[in-house]
Amino acid sequence: MTRVNLLLSALEGESLDEFASAMFEKLGVSSFAQRASGPHGSRCYVGTDADVEFEVLACDEPGQEDLPFCLRISAAPRGQASVQFVEELAHNVEQLVKPFGRRVARMDDADPVVEQGATSA
Repeated sequence: MTRVNLLLSALEGESLDEFASAMFEKLGVSSFAQRASGPHGSRCYVGTDADVEFEVLACDEPGQEDLPFCLRISAAPRGQASVQFVEELAHNVEQLVKPFGRRVARMDDADPVVEQGATSA
């Protein structure tokens, strides 16, 4: 499965619920659901648009405490999204959120976190 993980900074006082709502709105995903994730039952939000699945969850990546949220972008289970499409979409999402004062780092499944830069609002 093709998947890209984007780690994102929080706006001051922003909760996971607020971040998920704002992110899905920016992505144009009108329907999403809260689910339990992982063995510890932590919360995540999942939304699907066409052939792509978006998952928003809290991030606890060591050394990245200033990037508390993760947006996973992947081909939907029954979707036809290509590797190239998911990669381009991840790049577009990075560009979409930076002007709103968010820092973004990309973490591929096999690669370490690579900071994509920061902008101020």
